[in-house]
Amino acid sequence: DARIPPGLPQVFADPDKLEQVLINLIGNALKFTPRAGKITIAAEARNGWLEIVVADNGIGISPSDLTRIFEKFTQFAREEGGGAKGTGLGLAITKQLVGMHGGTIRAESELNRGTRIVFTLPDCSSEESLRGYLAALLGAAGQSLSRPALFGVSLENRDELSRTMGERYPAFFEKLCQTVGGEVDPRGQVWIFPERGICVTTLENAQGEDPSRRE
Repeated sequence: DARIPPGLPQVFADPDKLEQVLINLIGNALKFTPRAGKITIAAEARNGWLEIVVADNGIGISPSDLTRIFEKFTQFAREEGGGAKGTGLGLAITKQLVGMHGGTIRAESELNRGTRIVFTLPDCSSEESLRGYLAALLGAAGQSLSRPALFGVSLENRDELSRTMGERYPAFFEKLCQTVGGEVDPRGQVWIFPERGICVTTLENAQGEDPSRRE
């Protein structure tokens, strides 16, 4: 059952990583819900956040397991005693992916009544949300690239934004790119290509300090 209302806010997000989040959560719900059970996916806007819920009416999670459901390498059963076991990685990875987007995740459950996993993502209506998303991206990049020289942004939904915003789109995209440049490296140079939905900024400290560690 899907409850997705129209007009939900857009979010700063990597679609592949969000797809993995939903695959993990829905897969978990399927694993612990009987054939005659029900799984619901819902979304709503809530005070500058997009809240997404994956709920089931399956066998539930015991209180002792619920407190450590997102810990790495922790196996648990959805009911006391024996039963199906998880690998201990799926929900830990899910939490990490949500956190990379500046979001939060929590679990609510009762044995024999079901489980709700709720995660939130900041919408893209504020500059503060963008800065938080960029900070998360830089932190992730700093773990794999010690001294990156360029940072780029590409809007996959550029055509949709251009149609929706009309004449406001160029100014919106320029502000977006300047915000990106200021957050990534105020000393860098920013190139803006609004017709392609692409902007690139140089990292002037690429040969020195790791930008992901800049305060």
